[in-house]
Amino acid sequence: MVFISIIFIVFGILQICLFFKMWGMANNISKIRRGITYETGYMDATTTTGAVFKDTIKLAEKCIFVRDTKRAQEYLLSLKYDILTNINSLDETADKYSIEILNKRIQKIDELLATIK
Repeated sequence: MVFISIIFIVFGILQICLFFKMWGMANNISKIRRGITYETGYMDATTTTGAVFKDTIKLAEKCIFVRDTKRAQEYLLSLKYDILTNINSLDETADKYSIEILNKRIQKIDELLATIK
């Protein structure tokens, strides 16, 4: 009987831990969703697109390192197109900080494109 009680207590504690773990993951998803404005299709420059930008830049830099310049150019031009589309879809209420970040990213892409050519 004592053994079964201990098992139930451990199981209950693990259930509570799982509950808070799932709650934390749900909050993380809500932060990502808040970064997306569905009306304009614009993704907040400081959240989701930051990770995509960094990953794509790293991938392009690896392609440049192994002399696969055509693929690197495709990645960079596609990323630049996506950023320019986001900038063009912004409305007047967009904060200047986000626009500034997007413009800095375009400059970084242009610098990498210049090293390719």
